[in-house]
Amino acid sequence: MKMRSCLQAVLIGAAALLATACASNKAVDARSPQAVIDAVNIGDEVDINTKGGQHYRFAVTKITNKALYGDGYRVGYGEIERVGVKRKDSGSFLFD
Repeated sequence: MKMRSCLQAVLIGAAALLATACASNKAVDARSPQAVIDAVNIGDEVDINTKGGQHYRFAVTKITNKALYGDGYRVGYGEIERVGVKRKDSGSFLFD
């Protein structure tokens, strides 16, 4: 009986942890530069598909009103077709 209670507590804790991790991801409307700017923070990881068919995944180091930047990356908002954002403390991406 005691083992079952311990297992239940572990499962409940794991479920709560997973729910918290998912809550820190954001789906972003890539059609709106302001929505991207509002959703992304420096240090977040972005997964971007461009209208030209390119794919980028990088940690954001700079955000301007024209583009997102990472080490060696610059992607203008007008180029973005789809963007996923993963908070630096989270485990998965959410996409628009």
